[in-house]
Amino acid sequence: DLYNAQGQNLTQSRHAAISEYCEGAYLVKEGDKYLFLDANLQPITGLGNYLSASPFRSGFAVVRTETGAGLINRVGEWVIRPYFDDLMIVNEHYVVVWQ
Repeated sequence: DLYNAQGQNLTQSRHAAISEYCEGAYLVKEGDKYLFLDANLQPITGLGNYLSASPFRSGFAVVRTETGAGLINRVGEWVIRPYFDDLMIVNEHYVVVWQ
């Protein structure tokens, strides 16, 4: 759960897991899917329903769908379509992929 400085529980056990706030988003697990929440804990449009995901790094996140792993930007657009076995963000210029 996520608490504020006054000790209030902000998430009320709605999420199975929640990441640290990173590059403008929380990564959370709801049921068997992952999605991203903004600073107000509201779902970010276009960023959800992934089988797995990593927090944003250098403006990108690795996400997994039924078709494979891919790379999205902060607005949910595919930078690399979900085709690969796995991806790793090296920096803002390079991504390692496994097929």
